[in-house]
Amino acid sequence: MKQPRIKYGNEQQKYQWEHKLQSLQTYFLQDHLSNIYINCQ
Repeated sequence: MKQPRIKYGNEQQKYQWEHKLQSLQTYFLQDHLSNIYINCQ
């Protein structure tokens, strides 16, 4: 039997914050790359 992972409030917040940061980074990176792509055409 697997034990359910118990997340504490701070850990949950930290995870959500890191996830937001990662998706922001990905978003800006994609935006930057598409700008470069458009400029090179």
